[in-house]
Amino acid sequence: MPSQGNNIRIYHVQLEPATELTGVVSQRSLIPAPTPAHKTLLIDLHDLGIKPDNIEGMALGPRLSEHRRALILVSDNNFSRAQTTQVIALAIPSSLLTDPPILTGRP
Repeated sequence: MPSQGNNIRIYHVQLEPATELTGVVSQRSLIPAPTPAHKTLLIDLHDLGIKPDNIEGMALGPRLSEHRRALILVSDNNFSRAQTTQVIALAIPSSLLTDPPILTGRP
């Protein structure tokens, strides 16, 4: 069966002022209701004419200029002739890159 491809969309997600839900068993118990995170569509690969296979990795690449940074997407062919290995490089505005939040893990 030939590869069908996937719909790959990349979003910019703003976590603030979303409600921190770590340790909350049920959102129903929160009054007032929790504030959700906000997301904005950055790129839909279909709109760019790119037919991605099974994208499995994403990493920030080098700075391309003062205002742009590379975003690298990768897929493999899963040892199948019906799939393809791909490396896709995109340029994203540096203004979308902010300091990462401090993440804490569970003990």
